[in-house]
Amino acid sequence: ELETLDALGLDYEVTIPDVDRLIALERQAIDELRLLRGIDWYTTYRTNAEFNSYFTELLGRFGPAGTENPGLLTTEIIGQSVEGRDITALRINPPGATANTRPAVFLNGGLHAREWVNHATTMYIAEELMTRYGSDPRVTNILDNLEFLIVPVSNPDGYEYAWQSGGTRLWRKNRRPNSGGSFGVDLNRNWDIFFAGPGADNIQSSDLYHGPSAFSEPETSALRDLHNSHPQVVAHIDIHSFSQLILWPWGYGFVSAPEPDNSLFISLGNAMSQAIQAKNGAFYTPQQSVDLYPASGTCSDWFYSQGAFSYTFELRDTGSFGFILPPEQIIPTAEENFEAILVMGDTFSQPISVAQIGQTPITLAPLTDTTVTFTATPTYGDLDPASPTLFYRVNGGAWQQTALGAVGPVYQAIIPGADCGDTVEYYAQFSTTDPIDVTFPTDISHAISITYADSQTTLVDNAESDAGWTVGLPGDTATTGLWELGDPVPTGAQPGSDHTPAPGTLCFVTGASGASLGSDDVDDGFTTLITPALDASASATTYLGGDPFVRYYRWYINNAGASPGADILDVDISNDNGATWTDLEAVGSSATDWIEATFRIADFVTPTDQIKLRFIAEDAGGGSIVEAAIDDLEIFFAGCDTPADPADLTTTGGDNGTPDGVVDLSDFSYYLARWSESAAVADVTTTGTSNGVPDTNIDLSDFSYYLGLWATATGG
Repeated sequence: ELETLDALGLDYEVTIPDVDRLIALERQAIDELRLLRGIDWYTTYRTNAEFNSYFTELLGRFGPAGTENPGLLTTEIIGQSVEGRDITALRINPPGATANTRPAVFLNGGLHAREWVNHATTMYIAEELMTRYGSDPRVTNILDNLEFLIVPVSNPDGYEYAWQSGGTRLWRKNRRPNSGGSFGVDLNRNWDIFFAGPGADNIQSSDLYHGPSAFSEPETSALRDLHNSHPQVVAHIDIHSFSQLILWPWGYGFVSAPEPDNSLFISLGNAMSQAIQAKNGAFYTPQQSVDLYPASGTCSDWFYSQGAFSYTFELRDTGSFGFILPPEQIIPTAEENFEAILVMGDTFSQPISVAQIGQTPITLAPLTDTTVTFTATPTYGDLDPASPTLFYRVNGGAWQQTALGAVGPVYQAIIPGADCGDTVEYYAQFSTTDPIDVTFPTDISHAISITYADSQTTLVDNAESDAGWTVGLPGDTATTGLWELGDPVPTGAQPGSDHTPAPGTLCFVTGASGASLGSDDVDDGFTTLITPALDASASATTYLGGDPFVRYYRWYINNAGASPGADILDVDISNDNGATWTDLEAVGSSATDWIEATFRIADFVTPTDQIKLRFIAEDAGGGSIVEAAIDDLEIFFAGCDTPADPADLTTTGGDNGTPDGVVDLSDFSYYLARWSESAAVADVTTTGTSNGVPDTNIDLSDFSYYLGLWATATGG
């Protein structure tokens, strides 16, 4: 149909010029790898028969009489396909644990036959869990609290057919004979949840054919029955490819899950995305399923309707190879998704998922009450409504407690204010009706700790005018999306406004005028933005001993285009006016929001009056969409406004009457000169009384009193 597109004058991009050639190369690579011996099982794609053989091998290693971590694995034939092939489930439990008695995580791969990396990844996750049990504390804790039900090959007929010659590599459905000579039902449209609704098709030859009725297919019925055999399936992932996405319900229409479920879907989805990216650098976009496209009768929606927090994972890549992902990407794909499983396991190994809302502040205002807010979402336990409690203590004293009150879907409590310089620690505790206690943080020996401190902002640059920023350097290589001061035009990657509250409009942004996604983003290289010199020296603040901090707000997107997640926003700091630079942060994950970034300057460089920040946005990923923006730069000092020593009258070496926290000979000389002049500053006593109370009479008692103060301060 390319000629039709050309005739219509539509713009398009060919992502894979020759799919047949990719299939041929894939088969060649698989055949060559099979000739080798002793290689890792996951270095190539495996047939349905090889999966069945490997199930037996794993049972020999991890089964009741296994040679490696015995007693972890049992296998179960949960049904047969349309053509009579076995569908096998792996049950993973620690030795001595009885099946179906503990909360369970359910994983299934391969509902769609052509998505070969799914089968391998699902199997890899199962094997890693069993291999690491007993030696990896994190995996051990997860398996000690959760059972895993894993079905690597959910559509064995379709998978077998996709291996046959004759152009069937891209087969999606099962192999149900339909009327009119077509075959197959889309097993991810056959579930009894909004069956035959949007995103499903009643045309039998369609790739989206939903089947004659919900659960008409033995493959979906087998997965349903396995779920129903376990009373506590608390979490589920339906593993697919491709697009690098983490999706959650609902998928049938534009309606969100109710609270507090939706908040947990979002926070856990983001956490799993971050864990994936931290492993190998690939970014998986977390979003609600319907935001991709509406789809009814899906596996994930059904599992959620049955009480499990369910996700759909779309694995690598984003279109360069699509379903024909090269075998060398199997292991990286499996490794990064195993990290997401660990995050899910950590979450659901507790009966209640607890999280604090909002960013933990750098300091707390002295003598001011502080409200803290938490979410508590039951995963497999029932929350005792009388249990939410906040524990806090000041300066390591005895723990105090106060109730966390329910305010809608969240829980709040007040921490009373304390003196400047004091430190408060706190943690939240929720209990189930069993009862089982769950705390945040999980390890209360690492309770959240914050110091009370005054804060003085010494510089604010809201970018409403250019205060001397350097926009671009001679060595920059980007051809579009260069840094500029402007009012950004909203796109799918660029903010629609600056961060400064109205009437603020301007910020520094990479290509402010791009009117569509990718029309003026960073392309073909990097672009640089540098602040003017910022004063973070001690002389910039009245807080003696206060720590200087830098704060700015950033917008960064790198999750679209041909290479999502491949780029970073590099931020550096200098204390010598840009002569040398130190890494401050490398932003690799996307956020469709303005994000606060705050750093204690002394953690990176010695504070001076020549501090500069450098922001480098780069398109290094070959066709990715990169947009960045910076706004509302601040320098502030956090500390306690301690009065100066009464003998401290000067800045070191300066005859200026400005305290600097150091008492030395310059202070004595300054006082002597002022006393000789009978200046008001020399009046420190009431006549004849050494009490520090001025009386407008400057005499020897004033000199004697100051001399005593100075001698005490200097040890002289």
